[in-house]
Amino acid sequence: MRRGGVQDAEATDRFEARPVRQGDGHGQVRNRPARQVEADLQRPGTDQELVLAHPRRPFPFQDRVSQDQGAGVNSVAIDWRDIPEPAWLDRAAAFATKVVDAACLDGWDLSILLCGEEFMAGLNREYRGKEGSTDVLSFELGDWVDGENGRRYMAGDVVLCFDVLARNAASFGVSEDEELRRLIIHGVLHLAGMDHESNSPDEPMLARQEYLLGLLAEEKIF
Repeated sequence: MRRGGVQDAEATDRFEARPVRQGDGHGQVRNRPARQVEADLQRPGTDQELVLAHPRRPFPFQDRVSQDQGAGVNSVAIDWRDIPEPAWLDRAAAFATKVVDAACLDGWDLSILLCGEEFMAGLNREYRGKEGSTDVLSFELGDWVDGENGRRYMAGDVVLCFDVLARNAASFGVSEDEELRRLIIHGVLHLAGMDHESNSPDEPMLARQEYLLGLLAEEKIF
C-alpha cells in the first residue's frame, strides 16, 4: 500500500479496448488559496471534522454529509448542493472508498460534492477561468494531519455536476450509473497525482481509469 500516491497496474486487453469517453471538464485544480500554517491543521476533532473543516477548502460542507470508511483505513465524505438529495449517497460513498482501496492508496480522507450546473459553473469560472459548467473538477489538498485514527492524508475534493453527467451519459450511450462511477474514479486518480494531456485511451491515467471501472463493474450505485 502507498500513501498519497497511486500504484500503476497493467490494464488487461479487455479494458484497454474500451473507448474512453470524456466531457469538456475533468479538470484538476491546483491554484488553491494560500497555504495555511501547519499549526492550523493540528487541532482536535474527528477525522471527518478535520477533512470537512480544512482551511483551504474552496466551499463549505454541510453537517448532513454521508460518510463511508469501508473495511480499510480510507474514508470518503459525500454531500450535495443545489440538487435534490440523491437517495444513493451512501452507495456512492461506499463505491468511492472501494476505488481508493483498489488504487492501492492508504490513509486517505477525501470528499465528494454532487452539485447543480450553476454551482459548478461558478467553480469552473473562479478556478479555471472557463465559462459554463463541466462534469467533474478535482481540488487537490495534499496535506497530512493528525486525526483520531493516526496520521491521515487529506487528498482533497471531487466535485461532480449531475446535470452534465446525465447529458454526457446519454450522448455517449452509457448508463448514468456507469458515467457516475467513471467520474468518481477519474477524480480520485487526479487527486492521486495522475493527469492526462488528451482523451486518448492510450493515456496511462485513462487506461487506469477504465481498468478500475471494469474491476469494480459489479459495484453499482443506482
